[in-house]
Amino acid sequence: MNCPNCRTELPSEARFCMNCGQPLQAVAASDSRHLSQMTAAAPAPLLEKARQANRLTGERRMVTALFVDVVASRAMIARLGADAAAEVIYAGLDIACPIIYRYEGTITQLQDDELLVFFGAPIVHEDDPVRAVYAALDILEAVRQYGLETQAKYGFDFEVRISLSTGPVTLGPVGDDLKYEYSALGGTLNLVAHIEAAKLPMNVLITEYTYRFVAPFFDCTDLGQVSGGANSRPVHIYRIECARPIPAQTRGLAGCKAQWLDARKNWPAWCS
Repeated sequence: MNCPNCRTELPSEARFCMNCGQPLQAVAASDSRHLSQMTAAAPAPLLEKARQANRLTGERRMVTALFVDVVASRAMIARLGADAAAEVIYAGLDIACPIIYRYEGTITQLQDDELLVFFGAPIVHEDDPVRAVYAALDILEAVRQYGLETQAKYGFDFEVRISLSTGPVTLGPVGDDLKYEYSALGGTLNLVAHIEAAKLPMNVLITEYTYRFVAPFFDCTDLGQVSGGANSRPVHIYRIECARPIPAQTRGLAGCKAQWLDARKNWPAWCS
């Protein structure tokens, strides 16, 4: 198939364009409206920081993409009906908003039962991968509490899968509503989406490209390799178990930069 945005030829299982990073399915009007509500909830200090970062548009950034996918949404629709299921899903994803904004991430896309978040665009922090993992763990805990509510009201637990990967994007102009265009180069977003192949609900999974930057701060379990899709190589993934009370020794700000550059040497060619 071909990307509807840039016409790049793509493998059939791609979720996002390998060239420009745009989603390959049309976004429903209801999703677009709800995304606007989510971005409108961003706190004023975050909006101001985004406006200041707006002058840097067009630059390539390294971001950590956080992908939240609702488990068994089709079964939910069959049980409750499309409208009621959409309300349950939106309410579950809304829980993530204040957590994302607390760590100064931005909500990039809402589509069906999936939420895409960037840490590192448009607002940049040296510890964006670490912030992303902390946000993922907090989202998981909030969803557990929400699952108790859905179990009591509807008789089922609301569950999500959360996956993260780090890679390059090019940022477009940032609007006053915190919406912006982006190009996620070389399949970064397909990589994070394909971690779902591990099928581990209510877990936080990260690729090797994020693991390099967060390993000193979290206890992780090595889950080996999963398929990155029929036309790409397998990717090594890890499960986040918990934050470490005392992080392993890091090498300071200068060392962090050196660690970042050293890790980039081992990224695949599309990250160059």
